Amino acid sequence: MNNVIKIIKDLFYALPFGLKGADSEIMGAGDSTGSNDVSIKKHVQDNRVAKHLLKGEVTKEVEELRYRTYKVDRETDNYDYIGNGLAVKKDIKKTSDVIKFSQPNKLICNDILTELKHVDNYGIERYLVEIDYVSPVKIKLEPFLTLVDVYIKSGENAVTTLHFNDIMNPSDFKSKPFVNALKKLFDDFSKNDTYAISRNEYATSLFCMSFTTFNANNGEPNVVNYSFTMPDLIEVQHINGEYLLKYQWKLYSRNDLTDKFFNAELEEKYKNKEKKNIKVEAEIKDKFPLNSSTAPNYFVKCSKCGKDINKYVEGYITDNKTGEPVCLECYKKSLLTLI
Repeated sequence: MNNVIKIIKDLFYALPFGLKGADSEIMGAGDSTGSNDVSIKKHVQDNRVAKHLLKGEVTKEVEELRYRTYKVDRETDNYDYIGNGLAVKKDIKKTSDVIKFSQPNKLICNDILTELKHVDNYGIERYLVEIDYVSPVKIKLEPFLTLVDVYIKSGENAVTTLHFNDIMNPSDFKSKPFVNALKKLFDDFSKNDTYAISRNEYATSLFCMSFTTFNANNGEPNVVNYSFTMPDLIEVQHINGEYLLKYQWKLYSRNDLTDKFFNAELEEKYKNKEKKNIKVEAEIKDKFPLNSSTAPNYFVKCSKCGKDINKYVEGYITDNKTGEPVCLECYKKSLLTLI
């Protein structure tokens, strides 16, 4: 009989904590209380960046992390790893009036959820380099484009060279007619057949080409958007197993997408070489195990017995009527008196 009473008392004692835990999981952790006279509080100053990122919240910490990530990524592009934990700075010589680099093209893979939505439907292939046409073309350039060379000199029209393999891909039924179309275009340019060139879709149908840099060479940073408009096909070459289409563009724009994330306060800290302020993550069970002597010196006093309560380790009860903290032991005793 005594064992039964003890089990009932333990269950009655544990019930409020279970309900509080369920409420925190469903509604989110916080200090709000319901209609009960008491609530359990665990005071933690939560500045965890991961929590805000998962919720899509843009806080000061998130803004600093975002800017720091881009800045570190840009800086690492200036170094080559040589092994044994050593890196050397690249010797990249740039002139202020010339932009010159090559950008690889590749198929952009969607996330799993997006692909699942396309089951039993036709998916849309997207490539890093996007090309818009003023009129439909039989075979688009993007699936076969491997590389784009960019050359921009101040005061002159931008010039890009598009690279295509001259080897047919037997697994792609469009490969053979595409390579044949490039061969014909090359022959027309070699013969200077202006009439044939004027009727070729790759010489007349392109309107705009754009991409955002990713792993480009020659020190060109990532996440820079380029857009080229109104081209003229000025040369076609067949060199080293590739067809090269060279376009000259009447208009172009360059937009560094990281500029809008600039953080003046953090940049000032970098200039002053201030030490990084690493805030302790508020994961209590990982950082401060129960009864750990290493927990922060942050206490409140129990209004019943006067015991010091470590907020980071033990938690406490706040009586809604008095607003005073009560330790868990005193709260347990008050529950047991009700049985």
